[in-house]
Amino acid sequence: MAGAVVQSKVLANRGTTGPSASSIALAFTSNVAVGNRIVVVTTTEASGITVSQVADNLGNQGSASGKFDQLLNTADPFTGLQYVHSAPVTVGGACTVTSTLAGGSTAWRSIAIYEISGVSLALGSACVAASATAAT
Repeated sequence: MAGAVVQSKVLANRGTTGPSASSIALAFTSNVAVGNRIVVVTTTEASGITVSQVADNLGNQGSASGKFDQLLNTADPFTGLQYVHSAPVTVGGACTVTSTLAGGSTAWRSIAIYEISGVSLALGSACVAASATAAT
C-alpha cells in the first residue's frame, strides 16, 4: 500500500510556549480525515528529556487509551532524542497535536506533524512494515 502525505507542518525552537514548558503543540492547517494516519516527530535538545505522551484534541489514539503509539526513539545527530508517534484518524476535524515532555525542561524542541493517506490503520508497531536493503 503506497502512502501519500496529505498535509504536514513543523514547529521548531520552542514554538510559542517558552523554554521551560513541558509540552509543545501544533495544529494542522486543514481538518484531518477519518481513515488517514497522523505521524508525529518530536525532537528534544537535552539528554534526559523524554516524550511521555503524544495526544490530539480529537481523541484519536493508538493501542493505549488517550495517546498515540510510540514507534521509535533514537538519538538525534546533536545531543537529544527524536521520537516518532502515530495513530489512525478515527475522528476527523480540526486537529491539534501535543507532545508532553518529562524529565526537565529543554530550551530547544521541535514537533513535526504529518497526515498520511493510503497506509495501514493497524495499532501499535503493526502499522509499520519496514525493510532495508544493504547498499552495494
